[in-house]
Formats: sequence, structure tokens, C-alpha cells
Amino acid sequence: MQSFVVAFDEQVQNTEKSKASIVEVLSCFAIGKARIQVRRSDIHISSRAKSAQRKLRESKDHDSDLFISGVSELYKSCVAHLAKC
Repeated sequence: MQSFVVAFDEQVQNTEKSKASIVEVLSCFAIGKARIQVRRSDIHISSRAKSAQRKLRESKDHDSDLFISGVSELYKSCVAHLAKC
């Protein structure tokens, strides 16, 4: 989640610094949305998250599929939010 937030935050900061027009802002949202959709389809997670997932898989108390499902839902929610914007 942290890597996702960093990528999104960078896009917002770049937009704010550029004093962009509304058309440029909408373009940045479209680019961000496209990147998130790619990450969702690839189930992109950071190396730290992959390490945590391996530990979950090895543990009998946790379900690593639930973790991946949560990652997918995070991306889905973000895409839906950006679509509203």
C-alpha cells in the first residue's frame, strides 16, 4: 500500500507544482487511473509485501489469498474513486 500511495502522491505533487490547467489535471488523473489498473491486473505488490505474503502462506493462522484479495480491492476502490473525479 505504501508504494501505491507514494506513486499516487508523486503524481499529485507534480500536478500541483505545474499549475496545470483543468485539462492537464484530468490527463494526470487518467494516467494515474491507467497505472493503477495495470497494477491491479498484475497484482503488483512491493517486495516487502511479497515477503509478508510468503510468511502468511507459511503460517497456518493466516490466509495469503485474503491478503491478495485485499490488494485487489484496494486498487479497485482507487480506480472507482478516480473515475468519480
